[in-house]
Amino acid sequence: MFGQKVIFKPRIFFLISLAVFTCAFIVNSAINISSLPDRINVLEGEQFNLELAVGLRAEKEPVAEVAAVNSTPLSDVNEGWDVTVSLFGVPVRTLTVDVIRDMEVVPWGTAAGVRFQTDGVLVLGTGSVTSKDGTVERPSDGILKPGDILLEVNGISLENKEQLIETVEGAKPGEKINLKVKRENETFFKAIKPAVSRDDGKNKLGAWVRDGTQGIGTVTYFDPETKVFGALGHGITDVDTRRLMPVRTGVLMETSITNVRKAVKGSPGELIGETNASNIIGEITHNSRAGLFGNITSAAATLPTERMGIALQNSVREGPATIRAGVNGNEVRDFDIFIERVNRNSADESKGMVIRITDRDLIAATNGIVQGMSGSPIIQDGRLIGAVTHVFVQNPHRGYGIFIENMLRMAGR
Repeated sequence: MFGQKVIFKPRIFFLISLAVFTCAFIVNSAINISSLPDRINVLEGEQFNLELAVGLRAEKEPVAEVAAVNSTPLSDVNEGWDVTVSLFGVPVRTLTVDVIRDMEVVPWGTAAGVRFQTDGVLVLGTGSVTSKDGTVERPSDGILKPGDILLEVNGISLENKEQLIETVEGAKPGEKINLKVKRENETFFKAIKPAVSRDDGKNKLGAWVRDGTQGIGTVTYFDPETKVFGALGHGITDVDTRRLMPVRTGVLMETSITNVRKAVKGSPGELIGETNASNIIGEITHNSRAGLFGNITSAAATLPTERMGIALQNSVREGPATIRAGVNGNEVRDFDIFIERVNRNSADESKGMVIRITDRDLIAATNGIVQGMSGSPIIQDGRLIGAVTHVFVQNPHRGYGIFIENMLRMAGR
């Protein structure tokens, strides 16, 4: 009511203000902690400052002063070096620091034919078999799943699907087929009794399988000292199961681009080429989330020689850059792009950058990023920083790129 005295209680106000401040501080610290990456890569000898909120501290016992976080030196161990982040002395997060050797590689950008056999036989799915009496049987149902890898049949290592088919068809009536199966990180044994098909009278497992793949991709770089190469910037996954395909044997083959199916909204387009299977560029040793890796086997005279230093994601900036690609015959050249966004905390390491094609010649030739350009080196300020990985299907002028450090780490550097 008008004229009534208002009593102000400063102690209560102070406690409320302190509580609000404390809550805001805790929320700010939590946001700061959650925004930290799981891994931090630094070049040998590089000083890297980890920005932390007040009250947060990164700690690690000094070993060798080749890099530092919060002025604390880091060891030159290549991988798995842990730094603990504490809030007022209480450990709240552990970061893994990889110290990468400062090195020069040769950025390539050439298109190459890719062909490899899987390590084992990949299960695509299971189906039915109609037996001679008309009964519908499903021998593999509840036993095999899409994405399973069959490693052995009756105790013998599986090298291809023909070997599996031959063993199944040669089984005696009522005899079970013993399989060694890998599912995710688990390996186990299963026995399946084949069904006799009415169509051809042969034994069937009732499973669809695949043992290899082929296509065109781009070689990102090779190390002139070790001849180790990296390509594609993303792993090759099976088109049906979306699982990463493990490599038993594989090769990169010389390829000349003969045509381009231009990208349009809703369709990524592709490079079309003639592959010379008799001219092997390199041997593929593994297929990872960060691309294909292996060893160059081609004669040194056929390889580019320009060496270039690398730059880690901490040095990558939004702005102009170039990609190196071959979209016409065997010609490889640089094209202008613009790095629109740098995402250092991406959950998908193949999507660390968003790039946009700005080069008129490349837009005229391809209308943006097309299939087969994955792996094209991304260069900024005279250093190799990454590779093209994906196209935005609804806007082919834009796409993703991977940081080169992720490829080098997967290559074992």
